[in-house]
Amino acid sequence: MWILVFLNVIFHVMVNAKTTISIGVLFDVKSLRHHGTLFASLAEVNHRDPTINLRPVIATVDISDSFAVSNAMCDLISQDVIVILGITNVSSLSTIQSYSNTFNVPFISIGSTHNYTLSSPFQMFMRPAYMGAVFDVIELYQYRKALYVYDTDEGLMRLQDVFQYINTRELLVDLDVRRVTELGQLSDLIQFSKYDDQSILVMILDISKLEIKEIVQYLNKHIVPGARLHLVTVTLDQLLVNNILPNEDIELNITGFQLVPPDTKQDTETMAIFPDTFQEELMSSSDALISDCIKLIRMAVEMSEQQEWFPRLWSSFPPTFQRTTAKCSNFVVDKKPYGSLFMEYLARVYFYGKTGTVALDDWFKRRNFLLGVYQYRNGNRALKLGVWSPDLGLKIASQVQDKTYTLIVNASRYSSIVPPLLLYKK
Repeated sequence: MWILVFLNVIFHVMVNAKTTISIGVLFDVKSLRHHGTLFASLAEVNHRDPTINLRPVIATVDISDSFAVSNAMCDLISQDVIVILGITNVSSLSTIQSYSNTFNVPFISIGSTHNYTLSSPFQMFMRPAYMGAVFDVIELYQYRKALYVYDTDEGLMRLQDVFQYINTRELLVDLDVRRVTELGQLSDLIQFSKYDDQSILVMILDISKLEIKEIVQYLNKHIVPGARLHLVTVTLDQLLVNNILPNEDIELNITGFQLVPPDTKQDTETMAIFPDTFQEELMSSSDALISDCIKLIRMAVEMSEQQEWFPRLWSSFPPTFQRTTAKCSNFVVDKKPYGSLFMEYLARVYFYGKTGTVALDDWFKRRNFLLGVYQYRNGNRALKLGVWSPDLGLKIASQVQDKTYTLIVNASRYSSIVPPLLLYKK
């Protein structure tokens, strides 16, 4: 009798004991502002089930320094983390992939995702690839000439996506590609650029160092009177221009994209998840992606536990994810024994989060996501043009349709569209 009571007490103590699971976090020195979102997201998921505690192990480095990234990855892997989430760019991705693949440690990236990015068994990409949305806008207005402006190596690499879309869809677009490092270079670009046949200068802005507000303010001061411009921003969250007074001597149209829907409870298949006007007060896409990454990891851990006979006995019995400290020095390759299986659990998670539907395809990239497409015109707030998804293309909102517009349900079906600047000429 006493033996049964003793075993029952021991069992409940072990089942309800708090287990701490370490997750690695790789942040750039310029991303310190995201720490608050990270800790808030961890507190939220840890509060839901206090028997498991996700503990962050944070490494903050210059993400463009491959040597620093290499040391950081080695240090994180050596600290018994089951997964690493972090920011990547073109200069660090190959280093991260090398360590992640070598030691079988899953890495979840919130950095840019390109269509040409090769699939890898231990990396997944939370930020959607949406260059198709940019060129659906270009095709919507039947532009045939455009100026592509970028300011980082990331933008240079993204040109592969650009030319892939142009060639795959057989678009007849005369694209002039230029790199800028300061605002003053815009004057020369505009002066010698090719205007569209509709006398509109179309600029595709793939910028991260320069701000869209700075560019608009510069154009207001330096562009010639009577000019007509359409700016299409590639970077998310770059449509915050509602508080800028337009120059009445120029006609300005800006199209941008938003990943974060304000209402995270609505159906992702409806256009209504994005409001009619651009919401500046929403959290940034990077913060939202971090929050969704934490929830993704937590749900994958919970899913793995459901497969165990004694789900809470991480330390007492050898579960699927047996705690093993990997060595990352002296040419020793100590692979994590659970990496492949945990990647399977991560890939199977499906939920509706801060960035809409979170689901991954066979290449561990986002699928079933929607982007809000917004346009700013002189003297108006940024209004919703529609929504975009990889499967349906650009879908125009009803409030911007008139006799010259048709509802677009597929990227390959376009009718004759009157350019927006002709409709809003003062």
